[in-house]
Amino acid sequence: MVLFLWQYICINGHEFEVPELDEFQYGTLLLRNELDEIQCVYVNDKAFSEIDKLVSGHSLVSNYEEGDLTDIVQSVFSIACDENVDGGGKYNIRTNQRCPKCGTRNMDDWGQIIPLKPVEVDVKEVTHNHWFSLSEAEKKSLVDAAILKELKKTN
Repeated sequence: MVLFLWQYICINGHEFEVPELDEFQYGTLLLRNELDEIQCVYVNDKAFSEIDKLVSGHSLVSNYEEGDLTDIVQSVFSIACDENVDGGGKYNIRTNQRCPKCGTRNMDDWGQIIPLKPVEVDVKEVTHNHWFSLSEAEKKSLVDAAILKELKKTN
């Protein structure tokens, strides 16, 4: 997959480059795990659509604006993603790359490098084997818990 280098500055002032999607590319999202491994998901992915539907129809967020709802869908989506068999935890859309100097994931600033610097990166699609083995009731229960957890973070 062709990604583009972005310049990041962590909260400790360290600058580094990270491969990311082009800022104008829509329909694809990158996910990272705790080992900074990257996978991707396309918004027409069946599991992504299921999460979107379950979150969008949830009574706790039914009055949310579209942008806020999108943030919750992206935060909750990791429950539908398989972990790397070698460890690293769940893949998450909202996990920043770790600063290679100090290890923080908290960033002060970032932006796509202009002129564009394309790089070829081996990126696989995230899998959902465990998610698809669950019943509808189990999926709903996981989404309920994930939404509650997300709402506690933001309140």
